[in-house]
Amino acid sequence: MSVYSALLWTVLAVAPVNDEIVLVAVGDVMLARGVGEKIRRCGTEHPFSDVARVLESADVGFCNLECVLADEARPQSNGFVFKANPILAHTLRHAGFDLVSVANNHTLDCGTAGFRETIRILRHSGIIPILAEPIVKKVRGIRLGLCAFNLVGRHQTSEVMIRAVKELEATSDVVIVSLHWGIEYTLSPSTQQLRLAKQLVDSGADLILGHHSHRVQGIGSYKDRFIVYSLGNFLFDQRDPLGNETVMLLIKLTRAGVRRITIVPAVIVNFRPERAFNKLGHAILARLIDSSARLNTQVVKVFHEGMVLGRIYPFQEEMDVERIADIAWRNHVRRISKNSTRF
Repeated sequence: MSVYSALLWTVLAVAPVNDEIVLVAVGDVMLARGVGEKIRRCGTEHPFSDVARVLESADVGFCNLECVLADEARPQSNGFVFKANPILAHTLRHAGFDLVSVANNHTLDCGTAGFRETIRILRHSGIIPILAEPIVKKVRGIRLGLCAFNLVGRHQTSEVMIRAVKELEATSDVVIVSLHWGIEYTLSPSTQQLRLAKQLVDSGADLILGHHSHRVQGIGSYKDRFIVYSLGNFLFDQRDPLGNETVMLLIKLTRAGVRRITIVPAVIVNFRPERAFNKLGHAILARLIDSSARLNTQVVKVFHEGMVLGRIYPFQEEMDVERIADIAWRNHVRRISKNSTRF
């Protein structure tokens, strides 16, 4: 038996930790077009039914809403228009999404009227829409500072974003920035994204959640903060294999920031996300491990999941063996004790 295996299966005492919450973060959620038709045929609980236990295991849920929720507003774009039934806001809330970024290139598909209706409907359903204006939400005593920016097709200045982050740093325990950015269908962030991420971390951001590329991209780390460059699609009707690969991030937060990130691989099948096990799940994790390593961040596979360890240092693999085993065993014991198959 290897040193890793011996440590992994050593029984460790598990002590409860206070003042921690878990945020589940996923990528693009689009409720129109083929997804909307599927929901009409299969019911409003169908979209997230296969991943419901993962979503429900968290204290708070985040996604990027890549559509308008409106009845009367008319399309104002000559390109793709994603307009969904407003009743589906309840589907989002029932699935566990409390925080929704509406800062993206489809926010104004139905003009300002559609945008305002979307905001109103989300709030009426108990969901907090996130935009550029900084907001603070307290979850079990931890103050989450939140802001979101759309950098696609717009020239949002870094000064505006930095000012919002600094404002949140002064009033929050954990600062989370949602960014709709990058280049579609690419597997790596651009030089401009790398530069902006560092600027925002230097200004006080603890966690950056990116989306828009329709691909899962690597996770970076800088000053012990984390940059998720792209979460990929999560609920979408694209048909290409890479576009259907996705992840759910279970992010443990304390008042000091991000304590741990667990990666749960998933795949979109017939326009809805499902857990990915066996070869496909391993392939998704392998690609994420490789792309994160290119960003100088170590991700390892533990059972059917990934775990983000942070910046890669010399000799880190040997140093982290015991840490990996400790965390893996704690997660294993917790799941067995709940008699759950969700992981």
